[in-house]
Amino acid sequence: SAMCPQCEESSESVHHFLVSCPTYTRQCNILRAKLGTKAHHLKHILNKPDCLKALFKYIATTRRFETVFGDV
Repeated sequence: SAMCPQCEESSESVHHFLVSCPTYTRQCNILRAKLGTKAHHLKHILNKPDCLKALFKYIATTRRFETVFGDV
């Protein structure tokens, strides 16, 4: 897959975007604070209803998809 356009340090993937991209360290720390250990596993972040609000807040605050979808 293509390199992450934000950090240019790793391949862009869902895991990279949600868990390890250094560009989003601040947002990721907030997500981890809200979800606890669930924030380390995509199966929880993407599938547990109690994680969705924090996930969408994370996506919105990164502004990663703003050029494609507008203000989410």
